[in-house]
Amino acid sequence: MATMNGMHRLRELREDQGLSQRALAQLAGVAPATIVRAESGQRRPRGITTRKLARALGVEPVVLIRCGAPEALPATPAPRAPEAKLPADVDAAG
Repeated sequence: MATMNGMHRLRELREDQGLSQRALAQLAGVAPATIVRAESGQRRPRGITTRKLARALGVEPVVLIRCGAPEALPATPAPRAPEAKLPADVDAAG
């Protein structure tokens, strides 16, 4: 069963590419224990480590940390709402 620590896809992607934990660690430039801990749910890798793992697997980091299949990822980010601005003559204190 997949772990839900944010790295639930790591093992699946690694195995799909026929990589051992040691081989992925070597490709990503991390310790093999990092892979073991991430896949077992013992520890969630930091951002830089997640980026290294994603690069080694040929995927975007969000694929490793987002729940669901990669097809569920949005194609483009949602637009941001415009920020509300106070008129120049209004004092922020009231």
